[in-house]
Amino acid sequence: MLLVNQSYSPKIFTNGNDTIDQRTVTNAADPAVGQGICSTGSFSHSMCGWTVRSVSAEYCDDAGCTTHVIRANKSDGSHLQGGDSGSPVYTRPASNAANIRGIVIAGTTSGTGNRVFWAERYLSIAGHLEVHALIGTP
Repeated sequence: MLLVNQSYSPKIFTNGNDTIDQRTVTNAADPAVGQGICSTGSFSHSMCGWTVRSVSAEYCDDAGCTTHVIRANKSDGSHLQGGDSGSPVYTRPASNAANIRGIVIAGTTSGTGNRVFWAERYLSIAGHLEVHALIGTP
């Protein structure tokens, strides 16, 4: 697909608990297990403090199962909300930069109060859909 007469910038908007309202994307890659990540959704806004527990997890719902996805969790009470699917997952390497790590696909709360979300890995998206993040300089 070719998009013409469009203007894009290498930025994500975080408006929430992040330290600033937008960050310049400086890198895009899959996260590592144990890495701290953030998400920023339309309804829950930015939330950091998620820890990557797997980069080869499986998420299943009524539509079927998705494999080789990121599974991250946190236990501070904040959680993703309905409508946050498709939002970026990122790290914060500098005060105004973001490194894209994936895109949220689902979130749940366990019986123990632990919050979990699943996300498509960046390299999976880039490889299958031939879509790449714009990279800039903060």
